[in-house]
Amino acid sequence: MNSLRDILADLQSPRAVPALSYGLVIGVLLVVIEISLASMVFSGPLASLAARGAGLTLFGTVVMSLACAVFSSFPGLVCQPQDAPAAVLAGAAASVAVALAAAAPGVRFATVVAIMGMACLCMAALFFVVGRFRLANLVRFLPYPVVGGFLAGSGILLGLGGLGVMTGVGANFGALGAYFSWPVARFWLPGAAFAVLVFAALRLRPHFLLLPGALGLGLLVFHGVLLVTGTSLEAARAGGWLLGDLPAGGLWPVVGCEDLALVRWDVVLAHVPDALTAALLALVGLLLNVGGIELGARRDLDIERELFTTGGGGVLMALGGGFPGYPALSLSLLGPRTGVASRLIPLGAAVVCAGVLMAGGTVLALFPRPLLGGLVLLLGLLFVSDWLVDGWKRLTRLDYAIVVIIALAIVHSGFLTGVGLGLGLAVLLFVVRMSRVPVVAWERGGAEIASVRHRPVTDRALLRARGGDLRAFGLRGFLFFGSANLLGERIGALLREGRPPRFLIVDMAGLDGYDISAVNTIQRTAQRAQAAGAMLLLAAPPRGLFTLLDSNATPEAMAHVRPFPGLDAALEWAEDRLLAEEHAALGAEGPARRDALFDLAVDDVARHLEDMERFEALAESLGPALERRELASGEELFRQGEDPRGAYMVLHGTLAVMATYAQSAPQRIRSLGPGTLAAPMAALRAYVAPGTAVAEGRTVVGWLPREALARLEEADPKTALAFHKLVARALGRRAEGR
Repeated sequence: MNSLRDILADLQSPRAVPALSYGLVIGVLLVVIEISLASMVFSGPLASLAARGAGLTLFGTVVMSLACAVFSSFPGLVCQPQDAPAAVLAGAAASVAVALAAAAPGVRFATVVAIMGMACLCMAALFFVVGRFRLANLVRFLPYPVVGGFLAGSGILLGLGGLGVMTGVGANFGALGAYFSWPVARFWLPGAAFAVLVFAALRLRPHFLLLPGALGLGLLVFHGVLLVTGTSLEAARAGGWLLGDLPAGGLWPVVGCEDLALVRWDVVLAHVPDALTAALLALVGLLLNVGGIELGARRDLDIERELFTTGGGGVLMALGGGFPGYPALSLSLLGPRTGVASRLIPLGAAVVCAGVLMAGGTVLALFPRPLLGGLVLLLGLLFVSDWLVDGWKRLTRLDYAIVVIIALAIVHSGFLTGVGLGLGLAVLLFVVRMSRVPVVAWERGGAEIASVRHRPVTDRALLRARGGDLRAFGLRGFLFFGSANLLGERIGALLREGRPPRFLIVDMAGLDGYDISAVNTIQRTAQRAQAAGAMLLLAAPPRGLFTLLDSNATPEAMAHVRPFPGLDAALEWAEDRLLAEEHAALGAEGPARRDALFDLAVDDVARHLEDMERFEALAESLGPALERRELASGEELFRQGEDPRGAYMVLHGTLAVMATYAQSAPQRIRSLGPGTLAAPMAALRAYVAPGTAVAEGRTVVGWLPREALARLEEADPKTALAFHKLVARALGRRAEGR
């Protein structure tokens, strides 16, 4: 109903005249195209049936044009039986002519029509399935340069096709020499001049009345010249200036119920593969053309709706004749590119085709070839200008090169070859570009990163001194053969150094996914780690990655690989091994080693003692405001998501803050020893704890509620200020990751 209201509104708008004129001109073009397609299908032994075949193609055009006018999501969309499915059915028709050479012409015709109807039904079924499961949105993933190359190639072919319409000479580069001889040039020069002038006018000052006005003026000038020179219509037609080979009488009805009795169904069933091939080509053509129309018209179409609309038209065509078709790229963009998008365009085209189907094409024979060919050439110029001229400014050089390559491939080898080549180039370019995007988000040595586990001052000093023995990498994005190779090369370079790291930690928590090539790269990295005597620690590996690695790598290499639930667990495991080595060396080497450790950690120990002295003095001065609590091992102090309602001073023992995210196991996000604060922000304001605080062994804490701190600020501002400084230091250390 909305579409019918749109049609009525368009009839009352100022754009009604140009829209109907576009529809009439497009209808004339469709008549010429469909008669040519009928001649292609019904050729050779079936040539005597070409007139009836033309009736089938025109009927299909009427059905599809009316369906688009009423149901399409894009006003002005023009559908027609297309050449790609027609080429497949032409081969099937030739096969039928051979198989039924001894049969009557009516039998051969009815059998070919049945194959065409079967192809339409296959197309409709395929379109309905793709539309129902929303598979058509895959066309959205076509790279921009590929669609641009498709449009540029279409523009070149349209230009050649326009020359062919004007001259009747084959439109290919091999025949270009003939176009410069006067007998041929006199036909295309007027049409080319018309196309160039209208193109220039549209670029300088576009207006929706410009093209229909130019077409009307062209008709008047042409017939005025005929009148002045005294040339009759018959002479002009004989001289090649007017359309010829149009049916003089009506072509409807083409088939009847009596034709069903003549169909050789055994031959029809033998050509089911041809029908399926034609349907598949129609689907590919529809997706490509819809993508091109969206880009050319600069608006989105409802692809599912177009599939259902075209599929419904296919069912009607199967009942009355015709062969598969889909939206026409160039004809659908004629209106939008000149400022007119109206449902009257396909409606006008349907009226013209229906008129020829019912009454013949005598009136259309008044239409000059140079004007029709000039219109097609104009469409080609618009496409070429957009993508091969303006594209130089709008695209990167690589993307522009892809557009040019696709366009040339389409002209030389056809649309499928050109688009396939373009997709291959776009994928190759994507892989090269993605390979240059670093998958390593960060890289840190052992002196720059540490686990959250609380360790004595001397142990922290030892770990900093052994920082070169640990290297950690954080990954992000998708790990595939290109990006994984960058990681492998970096780790390989580290392992080739004079003193390679003992532990290589790869944090995979930021990965979106991986491919099997990435697994292969990690396998080779594990082999390098084995050769260098290093350990490869995989933190938060994606699901299935470690299993695949275990299935592909040797047991010797896997002995140097360990998975961990997170980065902190991997860091803690590596730190424990480094510290175990250092403590063993202290026991073996005696006083000299301990003296070296003292020299290494003396400054840190002095600072720690000063901090502890201030901490203990503050805890003492807080007095009764600080509520002391003793926790047994494993006892919870506060839970994740709760408000502790105050800060906790760790006086003895250790607290572990464990956080649970989604369905994962609890992870330790912080470890707090004596002299530290738990939930410092809770002393200042309402606070949601990010994790659950659990005692690791016997632990003593002092709790300072917010209310007690507020009272302390009034009663003892000096002590309250000291506590605020402690909170600030604690928050500063957390911001620095300490």
